[in-house]
Amino acid sequence: MKKSAGFTLVEFIIVLVMIGILGIIAIPIYKSRTVKNEALKVDAYEDIQSQETPLEEALEDYLQGSDEAVVVNEKQD
Repeated sequence: MKKSAGFTLVEFIIVLVMIGILGIIAIPIYKSRTVKNEALKVDAYEDIQSQETPLEEALEDYLQGSDEAVVVNEKQD
C-alpha cells in the first residue's frame, strides 16, 4: 500500500470553508468593538480635557480677586 503524505483536496477545502465561516462571524464583531472602543476613548479624552485642576481653579480665583483661601492638596473622595 502507498502511504499518504499530505492532505487531500477535500480536507483542504473543508479547512478553507471553516476559516471563512469564522471570518464571517469574527470580522463584524471586531469592527463593532473597535468602533465602541474608539468612542469610549474620545469620551474619556473629552472628560479629561474639560476638568480643571485644583491649580487652575486657584489661579482663576486669584485672578478674579477672591479672598478665599484655597487648599490645593486636600484629598477628594
